[in-house]
Amino acid sequence: MYHRFSDDDGDADRLSGSCFLEQINYLTESFELVSIDEVTANLRQRPKKPRVCITVDDGYKDFYDVAYPILKKYKIPATFYITTDFIDGKTWFWYDRIRWCLEQCSLDDGRELIIKHFRDNYAQFSSTDEIWAYIISNMLSLDPISIEYKISCFCETLGLDIPKYAPDRYKAVSWSQVKEMSSNGITIGAHTLSHYSLGPMGHEEVVSQIKGSKDRIEEMLGVEVRHFCFPNGQPSDIPIDYCSIFQDLGFHSSVVAFYDRKGVQDQFAIRRHGVGSDFYAFKKTACGVDRVGAVLLNRDSKFSWSDL
Repeated sequence: MYHRFSDDDGDADRLSGSCFLEQINYLTESFELVSIDEVTANLRQRPKKPRVCITVDDGYKDFYDVAYPILKKYKIPATFYITTDFIDGKTWFWYDRIRWCLEQCSLDDGRELIIKHFRDNYAQFSSTDEIWAYIISNMLSLDPISIEYKISCFCETLGLDIPKYAPDRYKAVSWSQVKEMSSNGITIGAHTLSHYSLGPMGHEEVVSQIKGSKDRIEEMLGVEVRHFCFPNGQPSDIPIDYCSIFQDLGFHSSVVAFYDRKGVQDQFAIRRHGVGSDFYAFKKTACGVDRVGAVLLNRDSKFSWSDL
């Protein structure tokens, strides 16, 4: 499971192209790299050779700029889960907008934001990253209307106007780039319309978010969309009736953003293993050490922003 990429080896928040290339070279030597369609077609079969399926979330342009050329060169399949309102330019991710706001102000301004809007003691916050993580952890459980209201309050407090379109660092791919990738080994999956957690939503809104993104991709690409990815992807982000929703809409799979001992047992909540720039940790994950720990020791990678 990947999210962000960069040409800069010094960008701590994104995986550099050189790191990604090193990982790809390792995988091609030791594993069979398969598409998400191949995974879901053989969920009950034990593969003859260790397999890896590469997935990338969200729809950022840096995937097209940095990772896609490497995948194309080596003819490696991958799945790109895109948020369609983001690609359409109707919005950019709410958590990125909060990050942008914090980047425009001082640390003291950020602390005051916490005091005013969350009634919390700011002494524990020593960086913008900590403030951002705290805000996200307190907003993930909110519905979209409440999230947008909170952001408007932040802007009023800080005296900021958020740009309508995402700045370069937070920019989405274009539909023409999505079409190009779809024609060159990249499976395009749905990732909702607007990337709010589905957990706080009612049934009709959940269906609208999932079906809306599927329909928009199919309209633009002319191909059937069979695969979905949950925004945030933790247990609290998964609706109770998710299986029936995906079956009714004709999906073949959905993926989450954590792993545990269930692995690929649930085709509509397939567990994934996130990787970063630590090459030793990457090899451990690829070789199944995390998977063994999940099965034998009941370890998992469930995540909470409040843990940061």
